[in-house]
Amino acid sequence: MDALPLLGLATGISRYLRNLYGAMKALNGPSDMDLVYFDGARAHQFMPRAAKPALWSKIPAALWSLPDPLVFAL
Repeated sequence: MDALPLLGLATGISRYLRNLYGAMKALNGPSDMDLVYFDGARAHQFMPRAAKPALWSKIPAALWSLPDPLVFAL
């Protein structure tokens, strides 16, 4: 299953997919099917953890502190 949305913050589609995949696993049981989560680089047997909100909240603050010419050059 596509696990890329699960790597971001637990909002919107990420939260929906985490609940959907969890319900699919609960309905089918561990012996009926193997669920594999693909994150774009590797396959995992377990759902990847979501990003930490504290780290994500620091990124915009760091970008706002950069000089305008540098930001527009990016």
